[in-house]
Amino acid sequence: MTMDDRFTIANMAIEAGGKNGIFPVDDLTVQYMNEHTKRPFTEWEADESAEYDAEYTIDLSQLKSTVAFSASAGEYKDGGRNHRGCCD
Repeated sequence: MTMDDRFTIANMAIEAGGKNGIFPVDDLTVQYMNEHTKRPFTEWEADESAEYDAEYTIDLSQLKSTVAFSASAGEYKDGGRNHRGCCD
């Protein structure tokens, strides 16, 4: 997954109500950081013994493309249909 894809998904996790959207550091992340900063950086990762309330695996190839048409993530267009709010 490209860095731009990761940035977008991490941002949308917050838009959808998450507290954060985090991707593990990999070679592409380190390459990106080396190309975009001269400052030293620290790689953080979860403890191996970390426990989570829930874990979700999402097949991104199954998501439909959508376009927001306001500042609210709950208002978007999908296949020509308008959606407002979470429960329409």
